Amino acid sequence: MPPSLSLGIPTQVDDYTSVWSDKIKGLLTIAFSSSATSSVIDAHLSYPVSEELRYQLARIERTRALKADWDGMGAIAPSQATVRMAKRAVKDLGYAGFIPNHIGAGPNGELFIEFKAPGKRQAQVYFSAEDGNELLLIEGDEYPYEGAYRPHRLLDHLHGK
Repeated sequence: MPPSLSLGIPTQVDDYTSVWSDKIKGLLTIAFSSSATSSVIDAHLSYPVSEELRYQLARIERTRALKADWDGMGAIAPSQATVRMAKRAVKDLGYAGFIPNHIGAGPNGELFIEFKAPGKRQAQVYFSAEDGNELLLIEGDEYPYEGAYRPHRLLDHLHGK
């Protein structure tokens, strides 16, 4: 059994399609079988998926099991589209060397992903298929950007640019 199966990390072939294709193309070369029908990460990726990345993807995947009122206070469960968007972004960032340090579900059906880079740089991304994706960049006590999710801004920030 492939390790991804034992970790329960289902994906779709279209999950391998980069949502940031122009920015990431130069960073990655990912080969996958377009004929794959499995809903699990293909064990034959040319780029290795670290155990840490697998773990974070599994955490996102587990949010699919949340039901309405999952927190006992009326929380909305994340939609399938929200989960799919978050997984794609985390995969792309993971392949680029950035693994999130925190993943969580919010009360309005959103998923939030937090990254910490060397120094005092942090980033929080909020994914919501219904309300749009948001990005908050943090550097110490400053917030250099808060607004629409822009992958290139996130990568530049994490790289210290």
